[in-house]
Amino acid sequence: MSDNKHDSIDREQLIRILAEAKDGDRFPLLVTGGSMIPFLFDQRSLVFLEKNSAYVPQRGDIVFFARPNLSLVLHRVVELREDGTLLINGDAQSWTEVISPDQILAHVTHIQRRVKPFSVENSFYRFAVKLWMPLRRAHPVLMKPFFYANCLIFKLSRRYRAKYPRR
Repeated sequence: MSDNKHDSIDREQLIRILAEAKDGDRFPLLVTGGSMIPFLFDQRSLVFLEKNSAYVPQRGDIVFFARPNLSLVLHRVVELREDGTLLINGDAQSWTEVISPDQILAHVTHIQRRVKPFSVENSFYRFAVKLWMPLRRAHPVLMKPFFYANCLIFKLSRRYRAKYPRR
């Protein structure tokens, strides 16, 4: 969870920063990992997290939470369960996990892929999420060719940037 301009911070520091943050504070986070493809891309998507103690998770929201082992995860809320827990899933995964709302450190308010960030309340984005979520069980099959193409594009772009660095 670092970028070229800043030193990386460890998980405990990030959890402490989020715990000490005030309501309404926003934090940019570079996405690492491919579990949220096709909506978020490894090393190419930037999300803006907001801490809000009054936040009530909704189906389809992307939340940033800590597992009991302190690993930090950015996944989508698939279901709000009657006992108050949440069923969470990565967009490119078939398995789910159950978390309690108090594990949520922040939620995603904006996503930036190229130049301009867009709100997760954007109607086109919400429509795409509504189309994608019912296909959850088929995500791994649907994502396999997309994932390999994405990896190839990323590797090729990395080689290009190494061969022709910006000045």
